[in-house]
Parts: sequence; C-alpha cells; structure tokens
Amino acid sequence: DTPLLREFSIPFTDTYSHLIKLTFFRLQRTYESVRRNPDPYIGHDFSYVVLDEAQKIRNPDADITVACKRLRTPHRIAMSGTPIMNDLKELWSLFDFVFPNRLGTLPAFESEFADPIRKGGYSNASPMQVQLAYRCALTLKELIEPFLLRRLKKEVKEVSRMPSKTEHVLFCRLSSQQRNLYEAFLRSDAVAKVVQGSSNLLGAITMLRKICNHPDLVCEPGGNSVDKFIKNGFVDKVTSDTDDEEDYEEEIFEEETLAERSGKLEVLSKILPLWKREGHRVLLFCQWKKMLNIVQRFMMLKGWKFARLDGNTNVAARQRLVDTFNSDESYFAMLCTTRTGGVGLNLTGASRVCLYSPDWNPQIDAQARERAWRFGQKKEVTVYRLITAGTVEEKIYQRQIFKTALSNKVLQDPRQRRLFSQKDLRDLFTLKHDTGSIRNGADGVTETAEMTKGDGVVDVDDPGSGKDETLKDVMKSRGLAGVFDHDFVESSGTAKSATAREMEEQAKKVAKEAVKALQKSVASERRFTSNLSATQTGSMRFGAPSGFGRAQGIGATSSGSTGLLTSLKQREASAKLAGTDGPEAMENLSQYTDLLGRIKTFVRRQRPTTEAIMQHFSDVPTQDVAIFRRLLKSVAKLQNGRWCTKE
Repeated sequence: DTPLLREFSIPFTDTYSHLIKLTFFRLQRTYESVRRNPDPYIGHDFSYVVLDEAQKIRNPDADITVACKRLRTPHRIAMSGTPIMNDLKELWSLFDFVFPNRLGTLPAFESEFADPIRKGGYSNASPMQVQLAYRCALTLKELIEPFLLRRLKKEVKEVSRMPSKTEHVLFCRLSSQQRNLYEAFLRSDAVAKVVQGSSNLLGAITMLRKICNHPDLVCEPGGNSVDKFIKNGFVDKVTSDTDDEEDYEEEIFEEETLAERSGKLEVLSKILPLWKREGHRVLLFCQWKKMLNIVQRFMMLKGWKFARLDGNTNVAARQRLVDTFNSDESYFAMLCTTRTGGVGLNLTGASRVCLYSPDWNPQIDAQARERAWRFGQKKEVTVYRLITAGTVEEKIYQRQIFKTALSNKVLQDPRQRRLFSQKDLRDLFTLKHDTGSIRNGADGVTETAEMTKGDGVVDVDDPGSGKDETLKDVMKSRGLAGVFDHDFVESSGTAKSATAREMEEQAKKVAKEAVKALQKSVASERRFTSNLSATQTGSMRFGAPSGFGRAQGIGATSSGSTGLLTSLKQREASAKLAGTDGPEAMENLSQYTDLLGRIKTFVRRQRPTTEAIMQHFSDVPTQDVAIFRRLLKSVAKLQNGRWCTKE
C-alpha cells in the first residue's frame, strides 16, 4: 500500500511561512502568496515544482513570473490549456521557466522567431515572408516538441461520447441610436488624440465597445443625454460600471424599448424566448456588470427565473450558487461576467451559451463557453457569439482569429490560413456601412466573411445548410446582419470538406456572373425597346420567351439564350468561370443565366415551397445543385415557408 503522504495546504496569509522548514511531501500555495512573499520558497530546495494554470507567468516581467523562475529545483513542470493567449512572447516565458535558455533571450527570440512568424501570417505578406514564417514555425516546433506534451479535448476518448457542440457567430447591426453615438464618438477630439498618439487607446476602444453593447452604458436612458453625446462626442457624467443593479432598476423601461435601442439585445430578444419554449437553459456572459444589469432587467420583464454570478458574488457562495443552478431546473439562466464566471466552474445544467461581447483574448471566450460543454453534459450544446458588424467588435473578433492561427502555427500545423492584413491604429476607429438585415434581403456577407472569402459563412437561405430552429427564428430579427460558423476558425478540418468549400466558392462565382449577365441583358433590352419606341409608332417587345415576365428589379427578364449568348461573347476575353476562360465558359454562363431567369419567373408566379421548387427543377444536374442554390438565393428569399422574389 502507498504510505500516507504528509501534505500542507498553507492558508493565504503568510504567518505560516515557517512551516516551509518542516519535512513534507507536498506543499500547495497560491500564485498570489508566492508573489507577496517569495523569500521562504526561494531559499528551499524542491525536488519538483509544478505550476498549474501556468499562463499566470506568461508575462516575463511580472513579479509572479520572476518569483517562480527563482525557485530552486531540478524538475519543473508547467501545465496550461492556453500556453499562447496573445503572442509568442508568452510561450517563451513559459519555456524560460521549464527550460531556461532553450529559446534564447527574449530579444533574440522575438527577432528570430516571433516577428517573422507574425508577419508571415498576414494575407498581404510577400512570398518571401510567407516562406520565412513557415520555416521559422517548423524550427520553433522542433525546438519545443521534445518538452511539450499536448492533448486536445477531442483526443480524449470520453469526449467522443459527449454530446456534440456547435458554435455560431451572429453578426448584429447597430440600432439607429447606436450608429449615431458611434459616429459621434469617432468624430470626437478623444479619438483624434488617440490616433495622434497623445491619449489613452484603451479608454477610447472601451467606449466604442460599450456603445456596441447598449447605449445605456454610455448615456443615461431618457432625457437629453443622448443628444448631448451626439453633439459633443461625450457626456459629462455616466453611471460607472460599479453601480449596483438596483440603481438601474429604479428606472422603468418597457421591454420593447429596452431591446430596440441595441441591435444585440434585439437579436437576443428573439433567441431567449425560443430557448425557453424548447426547454433549454442558458449561460449568458457579459464583459461588464452594468450590461449584465440591462440583461437582468430584460429577464425580469419576461418573468424568467435566473441566477447571477459576478465579481460581487461572495467567493464562498459561488459553488453553492453553481450547485443550485445545476440541480434546480426552474432556473432558466445564469448571468455571468466573463472574467468571473468563465473560469473553473462546471455549469452543465445549461445546454445553451451566449457570449454577449467578445474579449481581446480568444482564450477568455473559449474558457467561458467550455463551462457548459464538460464531462457530465447530457445534451447537445449550442454556443452563440454576438458581434456587432462593421465595428471595433468585429475587428476584435478578427484579431481573435489571427491569434488562434498564430498559436496553431507553432503548436499544430505551421501552414495556417492567411486571412487578415496588417492594419494600423486608424483601422480600429472606422465604421463600415450598414449592409442591411437578412430579414430584408441582405446577403449576410460581413467584413469577416469577405476576408475569409466566404468560407465559414452560414447560408441562411439554404434549406439544406443545417440551421436549427433558433437560427430560423432569429432571422426574423431586423438586427441580424450575418451568421458565421466559428468552428471554421478553430479547426483545420472544418465542417465542410475542402472539396465542398471549393464547390461552394465556384457556385458563388457562377451565381454572381449570372446575375451580372442577366442585369446587362435587361439593360440592353430596355435600351433597345427605348430606341424602337423613339423611331416607330406603337410599342414593340424585344423577343423574350414566354417563360419570362416583365422586367422587375434584378434580372427579371432575359432576351433569350441566343441573344444573351451573342451579347455575352463580347465579354469573352475578360469572363472567368471557376478559373476557365473562353467560349466554353461563356456557354456555361449563358446556361446558368437562363436558369436564373426560370427561377425568378417561377418564384414570382407561384410563391412556391422548397419542395415545389425541387420538383419543378428536378432537371437540374446533381453537379449544379450548389450553383442552383446560389442562383435561387440571389433573386429570392424564404418567407413563412414560401419563396418570394426580393424587392
């Protein structure tokens, strides 16, 4: 039998530091206690030093990092699920503890490895930079591999038996009030000083992030506070984030008014009732307590039972609160601040997770979403990230993607997607134009979708795209600008195979070219008809086949395959179809253009169901199914179970 180990778990205070001189087998201390009083530990010889959550020493200059590296021991072990949270300097710091000088000095490491790998990861990197980054990543991986034991969650056998997890990003539009506030702040002196380098960057970015979440975070609700902000770019006094939620609840706001002021909350107001009806329970994470107050107010207006966990929650009471939520199904939601509720808790009582606002650090968000998808979870887990399209939040999300790729380049595969360009500070303080809501016919393509060239975009009009009922319902929200599959970011083997993605990309190109061709044919017909009308009496219709109606909007009329082909062949030199030039490509394009005209006519006349469309167009070859879907989406939208033309 194993002899009983002598173990000391010394309290937080350092009045018991004399126990370090006793004989023991294991000594447990917190990072904070070692940081505050390192001398008793530095003077002792340990056989092993093991750091759990070793990312605590990721900053080479932090006091706790310096203290841990001074501990005397021949064996050092650092355990961390996130060895790289922001940049490669953090990996160097962890390795400098485990194996000092293995990766050289920090200046040498940054110049020889970190900088080339980072620069080669940008989409606008030169071929030389890309090749150099790949070689540096390979060399770095070889240096650390003998001393790195890495196990992913998906590699654990028990995980394969867990319920599945899906994760989508819902890109939300700014409300009109939010957009006015956002633009006003971008015009303010505060932003001008930041760009000039004479003011605090973090404060300005935080202001923009709060506007993205809800206007009430920067302006007092009601009164003329909003008007003052729009005029001056700031208000003299805004309630601090540390104010108690009771202060906010003293103001009485109607449920619709509370939601309609924020694009995110408007989308959330569509999601939560559906989850409630379906019997799901929810974890909702916010960055700020005051935003949690607003969500809490919305929950109270709905009459839902919920629990709340934030920085004000007593540490001793947190586990009791977690146990109550997991065991009592009458609780619909647990409201948490990301930094407090996102680490170390097991909240498997919930099967739905909503990350209301993104963190600069992708691992913070990853930790938060994992609170529900853990051992003991018996239901499929769905995660929604709410990101405000075209704003600083989308840029934060893009940087999360870049940081994840940077980590994977060293720890997994040195060949990672190069999606984003190197941008300057001014890019953070821009606002993209409103692309419109999916409900009103927008294509759902955001700035992130453009950068990934469409990969990862969820086709909201495709009945075969695997949308769940929640996505179908949230599409009714005027605040939804697009949907993105986050699993595309974190997995080299995405939900779609490479071949499927290539087919989708080809389908997009074909549909786009067909729409352009049909638009041009409509314009040509109108000019021709106009010319005839000017020189002849009466009216004369250009020979359109009976299957096509009067020109309405985009591509409602065609001049027939023969006339169209004649017109299109004039563009033969510049036409491209899936990388193919020439007459064959143009014939294919003419074929798809005719098909687009048939689709538009059938939808306009019949308002068919999806099943009726499939039956009517059963002659479409299997290899053209993806193209057919794109053509359908370009001219029609699904509304109440039936397809109708886009107005």
